[in-house]
Amino acid sequence: MLRMDQPTFCHAVMTPEDFSKYRVFVESLFSSTWLAQSAPHRLRTVWRRTDKLAKVEIASLGFFIKQLEPEHKRWLADTVQDVKDQDQSPHGPLFEIVTLGSLAARGMNVRPMKKHFPGYDAVVSDRDGYNLRVSIKNHDISTHEKQFRFESARLANIVRRRVLASAAGWQAVIRSRTHLDTSAFEEIARVLRATPIRSGELAPGLFPKRGASIQMRKLSDSKFLPGSYTCNVMCPQTAYEQARFRKNINIAIKKFDEHSPRSPEYSNVIFMRLHGSADVEEVRRYANEAIAKEGCSVDAILLYQAVVGYDNITQGITYYATHVVSARYKGPSLKFPLQFLSGAVVSKPLGRELVIASSEEVTHVDDIASEYSYQRGELRYRVQEGRTAFEFPDPIPGIKQKLSFRHHDGIVQFSQPCIEDEDLVLL
Repeated sequence: MLRMDQPTFCHAVMTPEDFSKYRVFVESLFSSTWLAQSAPHRLRTVWRRTDKLAKVEIASLGFFIKQLEPEHKRWLADTVQDVKDQDQSPHGPLFEIVTLGSLAARGMNVRPMKKHFPGYDAVVSDRDGYNLRVSIKNHDISTHEKQFRFESARLANIVRRRVLASAAGWQAVIRSRTHLDTSAFEEIARVLRATPIRSGELAPGLFPKRGASIQMRKLSDSKFLPGSYTCNVMCPQTAYEQARFRKNINIAIKKFDEHSPRSPEYSNVIFMRLHGSADVEEVRRYANEAIAKEGCSVDAILLYQAVVGYDNITQGITYYATHVVSARYKGPSLKFPLQFLSGAVVSKPLGRELVIASSEEVTHVDDIASEYSYQRGELRYRVQEGRTAFEFPDPIPGIKQKLSFRHHDGIVQFSQPCIEDEDLVLL
């Protein structure tokens, strides 16, 4: 869970008018016919959603398109085709629209380069005449983490079925001190299917053998109805995760070295988007090392991350940016050069915590930034007879929450809005 427990230095709220105003730019550019097609595509998925986060993402994309459309129609058309061609991972070309549209909204002059232009993606100039050659890169979620989430979802479904059959409520916390490969997930699944549910650790032999443990805890509080459950899965990242961002930064630097060496007229800058679970500070440390190497032609690197955060009952998108700048850099401030339609800019990466059963019961996990983590569940709350009011607890990522109370017409249930997949698709 990403908790907004820190001060923000910028906050904006999208209005219904904003959504209506900017949504039409997405529809016009991508075409309503293409957006309505049933073939899978991440942009189509978020277009069909009606929740607040989806509306913010769609309106934000429309806002950036609006900034670029008057002067860069041809470039937008080419970039849109790239987005359409990349149905599962369109974040690369989308981040180019986000970055250049945001800089244009800041009053900077942006000039996108032609497709496959070597070295960099755009020239950006500010009012003082500084010229930046900007390479726009996307560090997306890895296939290893996607596989971890897929296998964890299978475990959560097993836990759900076992809990429903137990006529009680349970928490399952599955954690490993080593990376869980497919065979380890299979073994844990077998244990969950075959072992009677009881408090404590299931199959203790797993820990010395696999480095994994399955802890079960009964939800004994009377406020939880039978069938309530949560499932958390955690394990260390693969070594490949650390190598990936080094590779991505090195590729961008190499292109500058080969095609756009340092020039007194320009500063060479990399803008890199990091996916929501990336360790920003670890990436920043390596970026600092890379830029300090003798002969490096890159003058500055900006790292950007957008995630869904929570502040008590509020759910919204938070933006964090950090940069490393060499003494050679002569451009404008990179403290936070981007502009967004809705959300909060934060001064440090959001702290992570795993919620076990309620906002009062939190499992704090050390060094979670270097782990894969997954959380799913459903908490069913009993409203005692005679009560006339009941408020949902704080939202919990990945956890559905339901209220149930007896009425003269029978049992009435209310569900708290919940988005299981909080990966941002467009930002």
